[in-house]
Amino acid sequence: MKLNKTTNVLSVMLILGFIAGLIHSIYFKITADQYLPYTMHSLATYSLRYFNTWVLLSLFLTILFLLIKIIWNLLLKNSPISHVNDKIQFYGSIFLGCTVGSFFFFYGGWTINHYLLPSKYHPLSLLCDIGIFIFSVFSGWVIINANRDHKFKDLLAICYKIAAFVLVLFLMGLNSYVFIHSKKTQENPNVIFILIDALRADHLSSYGYQRNTSPYIDSIAREGVLFRNAISSAPWTVPSVTSMFTSLYPSVHGVLKHSQTSMGMLNNDYVTLAELLLEGGYETAGIVSNPWLNRGININQGFKTYRMVDWKNASEVTSEALSWLDRRSSSPFLLSWLDKRPIIPFFLYVHYMDVHAPYNNVPQSYNRLFAENRENLFKRNISEEELKKMPSYWGIKDVNKMDLNSYITPYDQKIRFVDDEIKNLINKLETTDLLDNTLIVIVSDHGIQFLEHGRWDMGGNLHDENIHIPLIMKFPRKLPRNYIIDNQVRSIDIMPTLLEMLNFSAPDNINGESLLPLIYKKEKINLDAFSEAVYDYEDVNNKLIENINNQIQSLRTNEFKIIYDHDISSLRRGLYFYDLKMDSKESFNLTQNNKYKNQFERLYNRLNYIIKENNGLVKYYEKNQTVELNKETKDKLKSLGYIQ
Repeated sequence: MKLNKTTNVLSVMLILGFIAGLIHSIYFKITADQYLPYTMHSLATYSLRYFNTWVLLSLFLTILFLLIKIIWNLLLKNSPISHVNDKIQFYGSIFLGCTVGSFFFFYGGWTINHYLLPSKYHPLSLLCDIGIFIFSVFSGWVIINANRDHKFKDLLAICYKIAAFVLVLFLMGLNSYVFIHSKKTQENPNVIFILIDALRADHLSSYGYQRNTSPYIDSIAREGVLFRNAISSAPWTVPSVTSMFTSLYPSVHGVLKHSQTSMGMLNNDYVTLAELLLEGGYETAGIVSNPWLNRGININQGFKTYRMVDWKNASEVTSEALSWLDRRSSSPFLLSWLDKRPIIPFFLYVHYMDVHAPYNNVPQSYNRLFAENRENLFKRNISEEELKKMPSYWGIKDVNKMDLNSYITPYDQKIRFVDDEIKNLINKLETTDLLDNTLIVIVSDHGIQFLEHGRWDMGGNLHDENIHIPLIMKFPRKLPRNYIIDNQVRSIDIMPTLLEMLNFSAPDNINGESLLPLIYKKEKINLDAFSEAVYDYEDVNNKLIENINNQIQSLRTNEFKIIYDHDISSLRRGLYFYDLKMDSKESFNLTQNNKYKNQFERLYNRLNYIIKENNGLVKYYEKNQTVELNKETKDKLKSLGYIQ
């Protein structure tokens, strides 16, 4: 009989502990909309951590009470006043019941008031306190009568039925809630923002390139949306990335100008994509290998974790990103090994630098790729003068001077290297079942020149080889598959597009627009792409002369493009106008062609209107600032060829 009573008490405590754990999980994980993006199995295994905690607590208390009862019985057995054992047994039961009831009232009441209820004297809190008190009295009453054999013999059976009924109601409510709110699985996806520095769109196989440089990126494009004509706001990294994360043109956010000693810094007044997502409950992290994007220019606004991995190759960058994903998993409870996935959505920005020069460090396993067609793809003679213009940090002047393939092939080989590392990164999400709820963005900040307009490198002009970038988005739950958009879009449109897709509001006074109407074919939108840069120029003695007023601006439509070069040296100042349908390589300047007079004037007026509009928008924000470059940063930037 005593064993049965002990078993009954233990069972009741375990059931109560299970119910307490279930309430905890429902409130903190289900109603908070933090676990709906995952499966019911994941919900159950994650919640077991809390069940485990409460059940262990119940077991501990049960064992404690049983020890008290055993000690009490031993005292009674050896007591000299055995004739009053019945009375002592009665009062002992009252003592034990009061102890249990008091524990539920004080500990349970404090927990519920602290975590779930408003202030102490709020009507809802007082009402719940009354309910907790009644439940505590009931718990004590159950314990008291469980020790009295001659009364309430069916009490425990009734308690079992009540507990089972409550448990069934909870489980039914849990399943119903998940079913009713299943659409919310699309509201908080993870976001992986992959940026491949200096990647030209026309060197990806998915954009029609003859070499198979990007098989995995191509597979992402087939499963998502590929924007065939995406245009960057700037031809080099810092202003371009800042524009992506603020949806503002470089002349508005101010991180445009740089010199040998200083450069623009992003003011805190500007709101970044990472800031908005962090405020909205996302965990934000950046793994960045370009030394320009250090904390000094304040581009890390909104990133809870911002890891600079200067010049590390794609394999090391991927490893850093995977380590961050692994560190997000926590295991504070005994059953956490069942499901290590955290419930907070993340925004992970991964910046690969390998496609950027130098090109004498191609990984060994890739340096024989594309060798079979070296003589056929880029047959072009290179003059001695052109060879002299190649930046020294490219590191590949020891190859055949006359073979353009010798300079382009390492570029393509490194694209393939990065493509494989992106595959490794995404595969990690697939193995952890996070991929279905992850929005993937693949983009570049700018392109690079291979003598298309007489120059190597990037940043010196606004021709398409510098500003035509790849843009691919994949999220099967909201985006169509294998969908190619030919309409021109801009890098500044990425931020408002992601925000709308994630059900966030975009800030006021931005330059970009959401691309979802274009993706869903709700409406036709014409987006004129404005780009700009500030550059140093070469004088007649081939020396770089620094002047931050050397501005170059362009406006591109689906059909035409105008470039306005403000070069104060007058070495190349002028206007350039191209018919992109007839002349995609921008070889023929049509500013003097009367046939295009109307188109030229319309585009020229539009360009000046945007410049004026940007000047007005600058006044909305705080005054731009600059940051001094320290010696370490200067050394890194010299190795990149950005400063002399």
